[in-house]
Amino acid sequence: MLRAWGTALDCVGGCIVAVAGLPTDLVRADMGSARTSLSKASASNPVLAQLQSDLDRAEADAGPAGWRDWLLGMRNTVVHRGRRTAVWSADVDRAGLAGFTLKLPVSPELTDVDAVLRAGGQIAATFQAPAHELLDHLGDTVSDYVSEATRILADLWKARRSDPALWCRTRSSGRHRAG
Repeated sequence: MLRAWGTALDCVGGCIVAVAGLPTDLVRADMGSARTSLSKASASNPVLAQLQSDLDRAEADAGPAGWRDWLLGMRNTVVHRGRRTAVWSADVDRAGLAGFTLKLPVSPELTDVDAVLRAGGQIAATFQAPAHELLDHLGDTVSDYVSEATRILADLWKARRSDPALWCRTRSSGRHRAG
């Protein structure tokens, strides 16, 4: 799931680069490079500043603060880094041990040791919500964001197509051709 959701976000990143005509290699574009490039380009461009604002709002409306960075960090951990320690907590009820619950790291970009040291302990280094609940909510968050982001990008694309002069005005430099 983490790989698929990360890929979905990276595809949206590629769409951001293409629709906004950002000076970023489209073949290598991902969500991180798209948002970095958009941030730089929007400083001198009102159309791109509005796009950035709309995408920021869509991200904030979709889920809790930091969800996108956590998801991409967790995906990168699963795909590119060595295995992390799996942390489980015991579920206890009146009858005794009821089962175990997987806990996910709060800071997946850190090593296990760094995460525990920075958080002040193993418990603080993991989300207290069970992994299955966290991932259920994350799936809804990704779906909501992708849906809204693609709507925003489709609207910008339609505006570009209906008024090519708008596109020429959105360019911050004469070096780039209209798409």
